Amino acid sequence: MSKLFNLAKMTTATSGTGTITLGSAVSGFLSFADAGVSDGDIVSYGISDGANSEVGYGTYTASGTTLARTTILKSTNSDAAINLSGTAVVFITVLKENIVATNLQVDQSGGTGDTFGALSGTLNGTNTTFTVSAGSYTSGTLSVYLNGQLQTQGSAEDWIETTPASGIFDFITAPESTDEITVRYGNPFAGLGSASLVINEVPSGTVDGANDEFTLASTPVSGSVSLYRNGLLQKETTDYTISSATITFVAAPAVSSILLASYQKVITTSGNADTLDGVHASALTPIDGWIPISNWTYASATTITVPSGAASIYSIGDKFKLTANSVVLYGYIIGIADTLLTVVGDALTNHVFSATYYSKAATPVGFPSQFSWTPTPTNLSFGNGTLTCSYALNGRVCEVSFKFVLGNTSTVSGNVSVTLPIVPAIDAVGSGRAFDSAIAYYNLFVYTVGTSCYIRANNASGSYVLAASFSSDIPMTWTTDDTIWFSITYII
Repeated sequence: MSKLFNLAKMTTATSGTGTITLGSAVSGFLSFADAGVSDGDIVSYGISDGANSEVGYGTYTASGTTLARTTILKSTNSDAAINLSGTAVVFITVLKENIVATNLQVDQSGGTGDTFGALSGTLNGTNTTFTVSAGSYTSGTLSVYLNGQLQTQGSAEDWIETTPASGIFDFITAPESTDEITVRYGNPFAGLGSASLVINEVPSGTVDGANDEFTLASTPVSGSVSLYRNGLLQKETTDYTISSATITFVAAPAVSSILLASYQKVITTSGNADTLDGVHASALTPIDGWIPISNWTYASATTITVPSGAASIYSIGDKFKLTANSVVLYGYIIGIADTLLTVVGDALTNHVFSATYYSKAATPVGFPSQFSWTPTPTNLSFGNGTLTCSYALNGRVCEVSFKFVLGNTSTVSGNVSVTLPIVPAIDAVGSGRAFDSAIAYYNLFVYTVGTSCYIRANNASGSYVLAASFSSDIPMTWTTDDTIWFSITYII
């Protein structure tokens, strides 16, 4: 699978049909290296050279800064390499081969009917192998739940992808006969074809630097058009307007510009998957789950400046990936203003962002299963104790885990609370345990107020169980190796 990077566009003085030696970045764009391309990466490239154009897969070599034309997919030279003049421009662009139509499906052990497909595999405490009802799933799209709990992928974790093309995955530990398995996944959807989605159509119209009007072969569904000029996604209203099937550019495309449009046709509701419920709706989604986006810049360690209209693109709980100073950073979007995203996860650094992506997928490739955070305590001194805290976000649902083992300089002095990684939208309650190193356990009650989570000991001395505040000797006399841990789930 070839890779995509944002804003990569360079000159070349190479002549002929062979490997390209890259020159400098075109004004207003980035070099391949600055866009995040690494040595040996295979990228989707385009070449514009006067009246000649070419697209394909190319292999990037950092030493000498070259791009080998590994696979030529389309060109104005009968799909062969064009003969470069020495003044061509080379850029990274989205190709139709980069995009797959997928059908989001849900299966359940014992499931039947329209809502859930039937997952194949015996629940008997011995069998570990299961197969999805569609017979295949796209690698990286499978999410596995056991008794409603999201499972972690990995050979040292809960499950592994075995043979996606055959729909097979395996649990590390066999589920019991009383367990229930639910899976969500995407699989290639062969039925779309020309029935509803159009991918990388070249709009009709003369590209001569003067003409600004182009026509699509079909009338698109409102809001479904993705229009690219020389590999760069155009923004409706800012770069072009559309009426019925007619596209009018604000500025006429320059001579030899490459125009590509992907969109959904106007269709009837009868029997078309794109108009049915969300479980069966098809989606135009990159196979790795990541959607490329451009023009992100650093605002602070927890905020990203983005182009206007962010609320129409992003949702709370979306995931992000970007490269800053050659380091790949991941996290969640938890706040959206018109031109600003508030995020949590890896701390942002004040560098130029490249290779920027967002995702609405459950498990996009490479995304961490959880993030760590360090809370600020009240009436609890961590000292030299051991703190293990993590959180994960599934849409607007935040799952938090806290564990602290006291060291010999740690203290508990009163009404204990700790700050949370993400502020709850609604107060919530959870549970936990305190472990006395002298071998005794105490049940704990935890609850959120504002930005903090309060930890209480269950006191059953009266007619009802009450939540008692911690102190230096409640629910026990705290000492080295005593442990506090809790978990809580809440809506953000």
